[in-house]
Amino acid sequence: MKLNLGIASQITWLYFEDLKQADEFFQNTLKLKLVEDQGWAKIYGVAGKAFIGAVDSTQGSLKSLPEHDMLFSLVVDSVEDWHQHIKTSNMTDITEIGGMKEVPIKTFFATGPNGYRFEFQAFTAENARKIFH
Repeated sequence: MKLNLGIASQITWLYFEDLKQADEFFQNTLKLKLVEDQGWAKIYGVAGKAFIGAVDSTQGSLKSLPEHDMLFSLVVDSVEDWHQHIKTSNMTDITEIGGMKEVPIKTFFATGPNGYRFEFQAFTAENARKIFH
């Protein structure tokens, strides 16, 4: 079976105790455009299909920590194919494919070198797919 391992875009998530301050920084200091506001998570366009996301650390997948407090997310064409591929890799702590009731996505997580967490996701809402895929 041929796998579809195409990567459509990239989002780097950073976790903040003060999301309002982070939003002001990304929009006013870095002059990044807010392209998706999910309330407790905001996504800003960086260049092309690369994005940075700011998350309220009290509601996100991870908590803000002094070190390694980011989640590296890859938006992929086929979450299922990537899941199959990652299960044969050296990555650990591989979760099952799931979703979030607040955000329409298919996703799974895995741990890579130095304990960094990676997420492989696909947006399922058409408006979000137009932005990220």
